[in-house]
Amino acid sequence: MRVELYGVDAPERGQPFADAATRAVRAAVFRTEVRAREKASGPDGRSFFVVQVGDHVLNEHLLRNGLAWWDRQQAPRSDRYRRLEQRARTAERGLWARPEPVPPWTWRGEGGP
Repeated sequence: MRVELYGVDAPERGQPFADAATRAVRAAVFRTEVRAREKASGPDGRSFFVVQVGDHVLNEHLLRNGLAWWDRQQAPRSDRYRRLEQRARTAERGLWARPEPVPPWTWRGEGGP
């Protein structure tokens, strides 16, 4: 089942760290019961979810490990997501180890936050 994660935007296929983000998600959810709570809907009707895996939140896991960007348009008031991304940037974790990583919305040509 495909689930869109709320408040995070992971690298697109072909971008650096796209495979690492995919592997992290698969490792976190493989043969594990997860709970997905709808948090928001997009203008196109897509639902966005916060995914709980045991006592961890998958959305936060990706940010904490530098495998996704905080989506400021979707979750503009999320201080937690902002802090998690900033800590990953400061520690140069994941995609933040690269000089000037390209956000997925730029990669897709959408403009973005």
